[in-house]
Amino acid sequence: MMRLFKKKEDCGTLQVDDQSIVAIADGRMIDIAAVPDDVFSQQMMGTSTAFAFLQDEVTLSSPANGILSVLFPTGHAYGITMKDGTELLVHIGIDTVQANGDGFTILKHQGDCVKAGDPIVTVI
Repeated sequence: MMRLFKKKEDCGTLQVDDQSIVAIADGRMIDIAAVPDDVFSQQMMGTSTAFAFLQDEVTLSSPANGILSVLFPTGHAYGITMKDGTELLVHIGIDTVQANGDGFTILKHQGDCVKAGDPIVTVI
């Protein structure tokens, strides 16, 4: 059987310096003010960015080199502490804590050293 397209190769971890912040997955950036949760839309937890993902299954990665300093057992949120002390929070979805982990597969452990692009959580 002849294949017309090659299987997409896993690119692995990105090689970035310790000050860089990268996208957590392929998606479309949306206006944070449009997010239907005041904590995020009004940036009560600090400067925020929101993304929409079109795939049914998305693997979210580390946005930077650092330590996976927070990983909620439900998989709905995780935090990276960069070498310079900068803390990044990735929150997945709206009211996803109520899912109690359903649909989330955790791929790393809290305390792990991660590089930008390392997969952390898969969401179905």
